[in-house]
Amino acid sequence: MVYNPPLAAKFYGKRPLLILHRLVQLAFSGFPLGASLFVDKYITKKLDDEPTKKTRAKTLLTFVENNGCTYIKIGQALSVREDIIDAAYAKELSQLQDRVPPFESNLAKSILASEVGSITSTFTKISDAPVASASIGQVYKATTADGKEVAVKVQRPNVVNVIALDLHIVRTFAPIYQKITKATTDLQALSDEWGRGFIAELNYENEAANTKSFQAQMTKKGLTAVTSPTVVDSLSSSRVLTTEWVEGTRLDRSTSSDVTTLCAVALNAYLVMLLETGTLHCDPHPGNLLRTTDGKLCILDWGMTLEVQPDLQLSLLEFISHLTSEQYEEIPSDFVKLDFLKAEKEEFVRASGFLEPLTYMLKQAGQGGGGKKGICLQADDDFSIINSCFPYVAKRLLSDDSDRARVALKNMVYGASSSTIDETTVVDMLDGFESFERTSKSSKDDDEATVALAREGADL
Repeated sequence: MVYNPPLAAKFYGKRPLLILHRLVQLAFSGFPLGASLFVDKYITKKLDDEPTKKTRAKTLLTFVENNGCTYIKIGQALSVREDIIDAAYAKELSQLQDRVPPFESNLAKSILASEVGSITSTFTKISDAPVASASIGQVYKATTADGKEVAVKVQRPNVVNVIALDLHIVRTFAPIYQKITKATTDLQALSDEWGRGFIAELNYENEAANTKSFQAQMTKKGLTAVTSPTVVDSLSSSRVLTTEWVEGTRLDRSTSSDVTTLCAVALNAYLVMLLETGTLHCDPHPGNLLRTTDGKLCILDWGMTLEVQPDLQLSLLEFISHLTSEQYEEIPSDFVKLDFLKAEKEEFVRASGFLEPLTYMLKQAGQGGGGKKGICLQADDDFSIINSCFPYVAKRLLSDDSDRARVALKNMVYGASSSTIDETTVVDMLDGFESFERTSKSSKDDDEATVALAREGADL
């Protein structure tokens, strides 16, 4: 299955009654919210009143929950996009991360039986109700005939047709909504990105492959402190995914003393995915980050991933290295390489004085702290994402032999000078390498041989 907007437009263009029927459903369901917002804006003038926003956010959550998997997925995505919707709405939608209305278990078990065979002969025990419910499927805890505890995820019925129609409607009306709200984000392009991800999630065989690939890649890279569920291939299909049961607690709800360390592990893992392996997990909301009982970080739900091209990886590495080494004067050039800024605008940005406030903000971010919205800040008031990137950047630059990585390493080591080594940076980088090696392993013992090799082999 591939997301194809022109093909969808052609298909539904011949079936206007399908669209009309769905629009009537959505209009009827959304009328309470729409009417309330109209009154808030034009009659009571309380649209921006905090208590009012909290009330309307609850109404929005009800609308999303009542209208199926597409709107639940969109709600989940919006729950971490306060640049698009108000914080009060984002907070309410965040409940969708682990609280989605389930569908009937009888239907789910009928689908399971059709995919993997007789339930009674396959499992000695299976939960009557789902232990978790998501937008596209729901999970049951079961015990296999050979005594293994597993999580069995069953896909919702008719989910392909539902998502295809809803995505077509969302994509069609996105430009209208953008014009009304004067949003600066290209909402149609954003809906296309969501669409590609949603459709890719529908094939559980892809999710199984992504899950296994991540586990193998992290082991190869030496990040043994992070893992993913082990797939049971014999009990999986395109509509059913079975994995070994993982015992643990959501990272944002754990009271363990190692939560901050596991946040660093998560950051290391995502940097390795983004800048090395090229396959990025695209659904890192708190419900998918689990602290296992043996102190590892388990990343769940590998249905949505993104492939990152090598050139983009190096551009991102250069950008992150400039952030962590506070070489903020290089940021405009990085923005050009990342296509955030047109090349002809670079000098204008430098001349405009933009770098001064940007430098101030980035230095503040580097000091850590801030609003308590992230898992790391809940566990450590002074946590700094930028500073926490440094160990990985140090490790990567000291071990990457590509020309661009070598140039980035040279820039960090020499700083603004072209002839004098910045000794503080060198020491920090070597310590950073050691820190990366330490936090990325499940064992608390340092890999002294690896660190020694790095110290001897780093050509500075």
